[in-house]
Formats: sequence, structure tokens, C-alpha cells
Amino acid sequence: MNIYEGLVTRGLFDAAVIRDQPASPMGSFKQETKLFLGRVYDALQIATGKIHAYDQIDLSKITSNQQAQEALKVQKLYLGIMPQDYVGNFSEFRVNTVFLSLLKDYEQVEVVYPGEPAKKLNRPTPDFEAVPADIIQKGVMDIEDNIKDSNVYVHCKSGKGRSAVIVLAYVMKKIWETDGINDFTVCFNQAVEIVTKSRSANKVRRVTDSKAGPLRDWFNEMVGSTPK
Repeated sequence: MNIYEGLVTRGLFDAAVIRDQPASPMGSFKQETKLFLGRVYDALQIATGKIHAYDQIDLSKITSNQQAQEALKVQKLYLGIMPQDYVGNFSEFRVNTVFLSLLKDYEQVEVVYPGEPAKKLNRPTPDFEAVPADIIQKGVMDIEDNIKDSNVYVHCKSGKGRSAVIVLAYVMKKIWETDGINDFTVCFNQAVEIVTKSRSANKVRRVTDSKAGPLRDWFNEMVGSTPK
């Protein structure tokens, strides 16, 4: 029994769903193979309890200001894998949820959203590459425009890299707004601590990470400061 058969036997994959899905013309063979292997790896990680399909980010940790904390507590921001029908339970997002995707088209066709989402937003970014500053800004605005009235679920393929950058940026913006921290390194490290405590799968953790470069550019543009 190979790994694929084992996953099907354990109910982690629906054989018919995987077999009958046509390959997207948008993705090369290499891209499609990486996507499939990544989904297998994520399913194994979830099945063995090493990561969760998704996690709610505890935004109350952003500030010690009690009034600001109360406002942030009611915001429901989630970071996770691309919603699927064979791994994870996404039933709580059937209503009143805005999904923000960082997937490219060939990846997006594999997503199965639960129910009828309030809104589906897409900011396509290649996997294994840094999220450009303009996409970071658009993603942060997408969250801000919707989080007061809806759950916001931010995802890429695994909820570790591309989507984590957008969530980190949103948390950094709130740290800056509530506590006035305009030093990138300080603000970034605080945001990393908050996001990683909620979602241990987050892979964007160091200012030297290649994905942090555009995040630095975006942040310094936002606060109008000289790059640190």
C-alpha cells in the first residue's frame, strides 16, 4: 500500500474526488506535483496532530490597552490551510465568513469552500515566493473591510507562508495603531509571537526571512519612517 492508498483508506482523501478532478491548464506538471505533495504532507501533519487545519488568531494579545483589547476580542481572524472536503472540518465557516485566498489559479481550483461564503477574495501570489508589498496592503485592507461584520479566514495552501504574511501584517498594523510602535523589527517580533502562539505552523518568524523583505517595505511605507 503506497502513501496515497493509505491516506484514502484512512479517510484522509476521497479517492473519487482526487481521481476525477481534471488537471488545471494553468499549472505546469511541476507546479501540480508540488501542490499535490504539499496537500498530502499537510493531511499527514493534521492527521498526526502536528498542526491544525486552521487556528483563530488571539488578537486580544496585541495591546494591553483595555479599551482596544475589547474591540479586538470580537474580531474573528483565522489562518489555515486551503479549505477542502477530505481533511479538516470547516463547517463553522458555512455562514458569515469571508475567505481571503493567496492561491494562484491552478491552486484555487482545488479549494472546496463550505456552504455559501459571505465573500471570496483572491490575491494570487506564487508559492515559495515573497508576497509583494502591494498585495500585503490589499490583503490587510481586505481584512479591515470585513472583520467587523464577518469571520475572516485567510489561507494559502498550508496556512504557513503566504497567508501568514498577510495576517502578520494585519497584526503589525494594529500594534502600530494601538501602541504606536513604528520600529519594524520590534513590531514584527511582537506580531510573530502573537501569531505563532495561535498557529504554531507559522513559518515566517525572522526578520531575515526572505518573505519579511516586502513586509518591511510595506510597514515602513505605512508608518512613514526610514527603513530600519
